[in-house]
This record gives sequence, structure tokens and C-alpha cells, in this order.
Amino acid sequence: MRSGADTRLFLYVMTRGFSAFGSSLTFVVLPLALFETTQSTWLTSVLFAIRGVTYLLASLPLGLVADRFSPRTVLFAGDLFRSVAIIVLALATLQTSTGGAMVLFASALIAIGLLTILSDSASASAIVSLVGKAGIERAQVRLGVALGAGEIIGLSAAGVAVAILPYSSVLAINAGTLLVGAILLLIVVPRGHVKSAARKTTLPELLSGLDVIRGSTLLRGLTGLGMLDAFIQGGVFAQLVVLLSARPGNAPEHIGWVYATLSIGALIGSALYRFAARWGSLLNFTSVVAIICCITVVLMGMSVPILVTALLAGIWGVSASMLMLAVTVSRQQRAAIEVQGRAQAAGRMLNFGVALPSGSITFGAIATWIGPAPTFLLIGSLGVVTSLVIWHTTRVLLAHAMPREADAD
Repeated sequence: MRSGADTRLFLYVMTRGFSAFGSSLTFVVLPLALFETTQSTWLTSVLFAIRGVTYLLASLPLGLVADRFSPRTVLFAGDLFRSVAIIVLALATLQTSTGGAMVLFASALIAIGLLTILSDSASASAIVSLVGKAGIERAQVRLGVALGAGEIIGLSAAGVAVAILPYSSVLAINAGTLLVGAILLLIVVPRGHVKSAARKTTLPELLSGLDVIRGSTLLRGLTGLGMLDAFIQGGVFAQLVVLLSARPGNAPEHIGWVYATLSIGALIGSALYRFAARWGSLLNFTSVVAIICCITVVLMGMSVPILVTALLAGIWGVSASMLMLAVTVSRQQRAAIEVQGRAQAAGRMLNFGVALPSGSITFGAIATWIGPAPTFLLIGSLGVVTSLVIWHTTRVLLAHAMPREADAD
């Protein structure tokens, strides 16, 4: 029989998984809609980067805001207003004027970025309030599995949905799932302690999340690896749709399948995270498979088949999810309870505000110069090399340096 804390955690991760299902629909639709509207590799990359600029400029202040209010309130408001922003995206896809659509896209992406920062920061505090610091690793593993499952279902469904429904309808479904998720969060997450929002903000308070990262050699190393992975992701997300859309014989649902294999890999990585240190032979075998895939892509030249693309995405998903969990668990265990939101926001700022948009703009410029197909070959090769580095480094860190639950607190 589940304890009260286990039941609350189960309901929380299932609710977040449900929201991930809806958000995955937008994940597939958005790049398709952007490229269809702009017909420009460069503009698509720039619009992707807009959200990253939001993370760069607003993460630290919003992390502080999340720490000063109840996580229940922030999570509810985040999902509620994100549903409104998704509706704005749906309206953007209906615009006949490219200029008008660009304005709506940019506005909605900025709003979604701000609200996602708030929700992610509050989620860190919510998990600690649900299970305590001793249960962080267990909770994050379960959350990773739930998010992965939601994304797999959502991404697979999105590939079919975009083939039979207009983009606006698919986005409306996402808006509905966020609204339902907001209501469920009100029920699942305890009220928590509401701090005063009227206190004067000081610079040390604002930077306290970065101090958590700077204060640990282990965490600095993990964060650096995470930024390298996010840089590669920025190029993939901006260019994959352009490449697959231009390839004869590819259908919109193929893009959903590729993203779905990425999430399948992430789910597997989350499930295996706690065993990674003792399963070194499995990781080494997977690294060999990754090398073979990389060689295959290079030999294929300009004709990258969907199967190979999907396989690479799945392998990358395994390694990237294990790295993300290592970073998140380490950061939450080292942060005081009152700065959980700021520590989470600082990590997100470095990944999604610095590394990811840098990758998007860099590879967007390269694609404008040499074309999307060779650019993807470059990204794919770098992605596999990055995976190998992550596999090795994360395994060593998990085996020798990561604090276990028993040592928390």
C-alpha cells in the first residue's frame, strides 16, 4: 500500500506527464508552422532563439519569484497562462500576413518561455515539499519516466495529428491539456508556505542560484556537459524539420516519430539512471552502437533515412536524460530549501538561455551557407560524439561522486 507521500508524488508525476503529452503536440507543430510561415531556415532558427533569450534575461528574477510564492500557486498560474499563450500560437498559424504571424509567434514564444521558467522553478520546490531532500533522486527518476511516457505518446500522436488536422486544432488540444493540468495541480500539490513578496530584492539573492552551481566542482562539470548537449540540441531542433520536410517521400508524421524515439531514449535513460554506475558494460555497448550509427550517417551522405535519424535520436535521448537527471539531482541536493527555485532557474538559464539558442543560431547560419542536409550530418556527428562524452563522464560521476539518497541532508 502506498504511503500518503508516495501517493502525492505518484499523482504529481502523473499530472506532469499528462501536461508533457499536450506540450509534445506543440513541440512537433511549432517548427513545422514556423518554417511553413517563414520559408526561411534563418528566420526559423531566430524564432527558436527568441525563447532562449527569454531564458537568458528572465530566469534569475523569475526563479526568485518562484521561491517567494507557494509552488502550488506558481504551478497553477504557469499552466493556466501557458494555455492562453498556446491559443495565441494557434491564432498565429491562421494569419495570412507573414508579418502578423511573426509578431504573434514571437509574443507567444516569449510568454511561454517566461511561464515555463516559473513552472520549472516551482516544480523543484514542489518536489522537495512532497518528498523532502532525502527523496529527491527517487522523485526525479519517477518524474523523468512519467515525462518520457507522456512525451512518447504525445509525439507519436502529434505526427498523425498534423497529417489530418490543421495546426490550430492540434495547438488547441495542447491548450486544453494545460488547463486540465493546472486544475489537477491545485488538487495534488500541497499549499506550502507562502513567503512575503514584498521583501526588497538584493543582488546576492538574485544570484544565489548560480552560487549553488559555482560552489561545487562536480556540479560545474555536470553543468558544462549539459550546456554542450543543449548547444547540439539547438541545432537539431531548428534544422531537423527543415531537412525532413525537404526530403522527398517524408511525411509530417515522420518528424513526430523521430522526436518520439528521442523521448523513448529519454524514458529508458531515466529508468536506468540509478543502475548506470553498475551497468558500465551496457553503456559501453551502446556507445559502440552510436559510433556505428555515426559512420552509417556519414556514408549515407545526403540521403539520411528516417530510420537512421530516429535511431540516432533514441541513443542521444538515453544519454541526455541521464545527464539531465545527474545535474538536477546534484543541484537540488546541494541547494537549500529556500533557494530551490533559483537553483533550478540558474541551470535552465545556462542551458536554454545561453547554450541552446547559441546552437540554434550557429547551425542556422551554417545551414544558410551550406544547406540543411550537410548541416544535419555535421550536427548528427557532433551529437553522437557528445553522447559518447556524456556516457563516459556521467558513468564516472555516478560511480564515484554523486551523493546517494542515504547521504542527503
